[in-house]
Amino acid sequence: MVDSRDRSPLRAFVGEVVAGLGSLTHRELNPAFEQLGMPPVPDDAGSKRDRIELSFDQVPDAELPQVTRRILEQSHVYVSPSRRYQLEDLLWAEDTPPEIPKKARREMARALDLSELAQHHDRFLQLLDRFWITEEQGLSRKPARP
Repeated sequence: MVDSRDRSPLRAFVGEVVAGLGSLTHRELNPAFEQLGMPPVPDDAGSKRDRIELSFDQVPDAELPQVTRRILEQSHVYVSPSRRYQLEDLLWAEDTPPEIPKKARREMARALDLSELAQHHDRFLQLLDRFWITEEQGLSRKPARP
């Protein structure tokens, strides 16, 4: 079965992230390509930018989700939180996640005891800032009720 999905948004965004590999040395590029599932490029294939583009251009569309997963797993590829969320969203759009009805989400939210989850308000906010965009979305930072 041929995969005919349009992965141009994923390719464009992952290409921007992969361009950040330019901070590595020429010697470090091929090992980084290998870790991301991208093909190696000879050291004399041009500038670092040329080598990164050449390697990324050789990645078939069908393998873009795997490269994206590896980017999210690698610590040497810095991805800002907002870009990480965009990558995750693009990657999740590739899958067909299970549908969670609104009623089930509301019931789960009601069942959570926030006073137990957020006994240490500052640490809880740090956790939120680490994994979610809160300030940029204008979310209120009110302390949980005791």
